[in-house]
Amino acid sequence: MYYVKRTEPQLWTVGINGSDGWEPFEDFSSRAEAIACADMRNGIRPVSSSSDTAASLSSIAASLAGINESLQAVAAWVNFTGTGR
Repeated sequence: MYYVKRTEPQLWTVGINGSDGWEPFEDFSSRAEAIACADMRNGIRPVSSSSDTAASLSSIAASLAGINESLQAVAAWVNFTGTGR
């Protein structure tokens, strides 16, 4: 996992904790840029706009609706077969 460390008064370093301790990867003059770099390397994607957020939430809602439908089908089957006693 990549971390951000303030290594000098105006320098933030992105690096990892390896088997030999802290291993620096890249330096930044901005804390925000360093955090963005660490997040990207850790697989965290920033949401770029509210439309992306709405699309993601819509996709999550559709997935949850499908899960709910599946759970209802399982419950109906359990009630029908009598295995839910």
